[in-house]
Amino acid sequence: MKNTTGNPVKGEDFFEDCQIHVDDLREKLRSKAHLLITGPRRSGKTSLISEFRMQEGKEAEFDCINLVVQGETSAVDFYRHCIIRPA
Repeated sequence: MKNTTGNPVKGEDFFEDCQIHVDDLREKLRSKAHLLITGPRRSGKTSLISEFRMQEGKEAEFDCINLVVQGETSAVDFYRHCIIRPA
């Protein structure tokens, strides 16, 4: 299987059928203090979060932390990535 890469889908390119997922995310965030979104590579996690943040705008009542940890090969590397900011 070929790995396809590219930018997250945003704005008018975001699939109308996916709006239900944005609404679900909003509802879950209002009822929980924290939410972790995980999934296979290229399944739309970043596009979902980007669309959610765009729709919420500057008045958002949520803070989003987006960590891209692809390529980390050990738990130690993962924790370093989460704690230490690259220069």
